[in-house]
Amino acid sequence: MSNGTFFLARYHKLGLLTNELLEQLVRNAAKINIRENIWTIIDTKIGTDKKYIFGKMVKYAHEGSVTRVDELKNESIIEIIPELTLASSPFVILPDYSAIAYLHVWNQIEQFTFMRRFEEIIHFSAHGFFAEIELESITNLDEFFIRFNKFDRIVKIKSKINPPNPLFGHLWGPLKDYLKNRNLEQLKLDEESKKNNSIETSNLKSLIESIVARKDLKIINPNSIPIGDMAVLMSADGYGKSSIVGDIDGKTEVLHTYENSSNFKLDKDSSAESLYVEAKKILDDVEKNRYLDHE
Repeated sequence: MSNGTFFLARYHKLGLLTNELLEQLVRNAAKINIRENIWTIIDTKIGTDKKYIFGKMVKYAHEGSVTRVDELKNESIIEIIPELTLASSPFVILPDYSAIAYLHVWNQIEQFTFMRRFEEIIHFSAHGFFAEIELESITNLDEFFIRFNKFDRIVKIKSKINPPNPLFGHLWGPLKDYLKNRNLEQLKLDEESKKNNSIETSNLKSLIESIVARKDLKIINPNSIPIGDMAVLMSADGYGKSSIVGDIDGKTEVLHTYENSSNFKLDKDSSAESLYVEAKKILDDVEKNRYLDHE
């Protein structure tokens, strides 16, 4: 047994994409050529009651070579192998959470490479059917807060958020309603402080601290939370991305919500069911601690 790191992300269905269509596209994935390699999805499996979609993202070469030993001649032999697998990343999609958990494979299928390739594979599998998907990391707020707390001054906050489905957060509920009522596919916020000043973020700091400390968030009136703070919290829950620019010990630093992604350790060769169970446990914990509810 060998443990690997599995990252968690939300997926956002764009255009005509539905969970049913996503299942079809994963099961009949296109093959895309990137440089000298081919990428696709194989070994798909659908869980009972369609609670998950399992598969493996595979990176392989048109033609590769392996070296073996010829014991009779006591020498090495190079053999040419067609469609040689270079790396594979098992993943599980959880439709009830609009989430996906996938294996980070060092130097081959790393965290953000997986996300880009998955989006591309779904795009080409749809054959111009106006069905797209976007993956956004779910932030580990414990790690995020440690870095956020180091800022002496914050001068810029940028956020890009998407309508959530099927979950929404108590702390950013009004922003979710705004997106829905305005029929928005996406909302961008760009905040910049006055010269030699800092953006007021004491409220955001307090909110993140409350989440990290597992405090009762229901006592907080979401209508009292500034829209910029709600956007950062929404991004942290996997419904967008935010970046924070400021000074730490006299140096300009940038903090992104996707840098501190939620992850867990599990045997790389775990069964589809085992991967689903572990991912669901982490997602349930995120849902509970951040007061996320199903619509």
